[in-house]
Amino acid sequence: MAFGWSVGDVLAGIQLVVLVISALQESTDSRCDYQLLIHDLHNFKQILEVLKDLQATEATLSYVNAIRSIALSCQTPLSAFLKKLEKSYDASLSHSSSWSRLDPRSVSRTVQFGLLMPKEVSKMRTYINAKLVSVGILIGLINRFENCNSQLCRQLLTRGLQ
Repeated sequence: MAFGWSVGDVLAGIQLVVLVISALQESTDSRCDYQLLIHDLHNFKQILEVLKDLQATEATLSYVNAIRSIALSCQTPLSAFLKKLEKSYDASLSHSSSWSRLDPRSVSRTVQFGLLMPKEVSKMRTYINAKLVSVGILIGLINRFENCNSQLCRQLLTRGLQ
């Protein structure tokens, strides 16, 4: 006698229920993770704005232009990611939201964030960290260049970006 369900369907259903229960138990963590992520992304966006307007001397122009290029290349993906997060999750997970375990919408958004977003968040954090490392190296080169007194030192650093 067939019931229309296979053992695999039942096991998949059980795994889904376990996953949702786990996400509900960690819903407070998801909310904190979301708020921290939004804070970090806004801070990174402010850093990019500052870097975009960085002033250069004639000697450091190539380094500053490289930094500006990095800052400009980050703005579109960062803005799109922020917009996606805020549109989908802000009403349920932000500091100003009235989150409640009794509100089905809050719970569903929290579970959704906990289940669907960790990979995307990790990918964005890796992207941001790579850009920050590049900017840090360039700023270090600018500082070294400005503190470098010998002609040979300046020539070596100038050739680095050519």
